[in-house]
Amino acid sequence: MSMESNLFLQLFGHAGIPYHSRELAKEFVKMHPHTNIISMMSGNSDLLEDSIKVHLRPPSPSAPTFMFEYPTRFQYLINNYTKKLGYYIFEFTNIPRNYVSILNQMDIICTASQWGLRVLTQNGVKTRIEVIRGGVDVCKFNISYRNNWDGNSEFVFGHLGKFECRKNTELLIRSFLKIFRLNHNVKLLLSVNNIFYQNNPKEYLERKYGCHKNIEYLPHLRDIRDFYKRIHCAVFPTNAEGIGLPIVESMACGIPTIASLNSGVTEYAQHSNAILLTQLKMVPVHDPIFFPELGAYGNWESPTEDELCEKMWFVFTSYGKALEVGNEAARFMNESFSWKQPAEKLYNLMHEMA
Repeated sequence: MSMESNLFLQLFGHAGIPYHSRELAKEFVKMHPHTNIISMMSGNSDLLEDSIKVHLRPPSPSAPTFMFEYPTRFQYLINNYTKKLGYYIFEFTNIPRNYVSILNQMDIICTASQWGLRVLTQNGVKTRIEVIRGGVDVCKFNISYRNNWDGNSEFVFGHLGKFECRKNTELLIRSFLKIFRLNHNVKLLLSVNNIFYQNNPKEYLERKYGCHKNIEYLPHLRDIRDFYKRIHCAVFPTNAEGIGLPIVESMACGIPTIASLNSGVTEYAQHSNAILLTQLKMVPVHDPIFFPELGAYGNWESPTEDELCEKMWFVFTSYGKALEVGNEAARFMNESFSWKQPAEKLYNLMHEMA
């Protein structure tokens, strides 16, 4: 008899959790059709592939039930289901006490990295914790999208993601201008946004750092691969990542990728497949929008401007060596970081509970 299961997911939107949810669901139902998908929000159905749409149906009260959300939403599972798994991804070291209390009432808590497992354990989570890594669609993101530099044309560094303190966009701009301010044959391409940010990030950044011909801002892209096709090096000097989907995608495309070796990035980034920022300094978690109370959520690990400049200069001046790193990244992601592995791990856990 085939197992029935429930997946409670955020399916709509372009942020990390909805994107991750759609990809995980798509792979899960491909292998295990007796799945009920329950959307936790409404939105544009064009975002959903038909393979997901046909599974949008009411949950089975007795089936193992999985929810990808923040812990406060797990209370619904605690109140209504007997077999409950929660997927919690975070980017800080202090887990709020009310979160810990809720997590300890679940049967299994899943997170995306061994780093996340350690943080949960250190904060007093006693529930069984399992690591379900992220993934990447290697059919959509692969080395065929890499735009190799010929050594003569414009060289493009690229960075995309949510505009917030954690992503360190301003550190990147300062570092880029320090090295390449007068080199108009080197460009920094930015695609940053934040629906919670009242001001336009482009206007804010240009007021603070000036308008420069070799810094270009892109609006939201319908197909993120168009961004990767334009760049020769991806740069993510982040303070912390739960997973870091843009990092994973750029690596899957074989693009030389500069990234901070911290938090969830440690689950997949190695010196062989990424250009790593390792000179990290501990800083208290703070963001005027998301974390206004300095240090309340613990610490981040921030890279230094000097090392970021050094690594960007290395990629620009030793692009052949950087491409070798990119080749290894594409191979690793294709073989070890597809969505099949996390979907299989989730199914095995739910089958164990059935």
